[in-house]
Amino acid sequence: MTVAGQGYALAMVVTSGFLPGALAALHSFHLHNPWFGGDVVVFGPGLTVSEVSALERVSPNLQVADPPPKLVRAIDRVVAAQPQVAATRDRFLSGAALTLAEYDTVLFLDADILVRGDLSAIYVHDAPLLACPDRALLIGKRRRAADYGWAEAGEAGTLACSFNAGVMLLNRATRGETRLGGYLDLLARYADGRFDTDLRDQALFNILFAEDIVHLPSRYNFLVSATFALRDMVGLAPQDAAIVHFNGPFKPWRPDQSLALAARHPELRPILREWADCYRAATARPEPVR
Repeated sequence: MTVAGQGYALAMVVTSGFLPGALAALHSFHLHNPWFGGDVVVFGPGLTVSEVSALERVSPNLQVADPPPKLVRAIDRVVAAQPQVAATRDRFLSGAALTLAEYDTVLFLDADILVRGDLSAIYVHDAPLLACPDRALLIGKRRRAADYGWAEAGEAGTLACSFNAGVMLLNRATRGETRLGGYLDLLARYADGRFDTDLRDQALFNILFAEDIVHLPSRYNFLVSATFALRDMVGLAPQDAAIVHFNGPFKPWRPDQSLALAARHPELRPILREWADCYRAATARPEPVR
């Protein structure tokens, strides 16, 4: 199936600390989706010239973009009002994907994912927003629509289709100045302390897109933090996933965390080896021409 064209894009936020993840994620995406001929747009605040060069070797169509200044200012206000957010402030930068109005379809990926399959089928879907259930929904919990806090059993005003924001397919209706304005309004509410969660962009996206979300099967965003729930509630093993998402505290490029994850979830060991293979391939220098 060929869906390549200028109307398609892949977007990602990449910081220096997540560069290894981004390299493996992009390599794995291109490896399994050779049909993709669109742009790869990276919002990379503070990336060095050598770090950008490393990304360009993996994705020749790479474009490095600055987040819109008004988004950065809004995040600054959140950090000033909520200092505990400072260490994870860059998670809010995913809102910059809402500015990519020139594309028909934008796939947003977190930098801590591994693509293991062809994604062309979801690129041609016409839903406003495609994403997979979040861990809360997978374990039978609900989030409040007002502040993304945990809801009590039977409580009214909950999100019926809460989702993980690490893999999102956004069509034109979910991008542009109006949607970015809604995201900025939610950032102002976050600064005022009107959210009851330690999650960042995911809380905002869930409220912003509560009426637009259409769930994808969890195989398109296998949440490592929900490995047990996906096995027991959905019957999904990581080996059957098209995308594995290393959400939570365990990142495969940090050896101690990778070992801890393998010990906790032995079924993830082959996936961790796949990730390591992709990272090695992404960082291998081409042989010099003789």
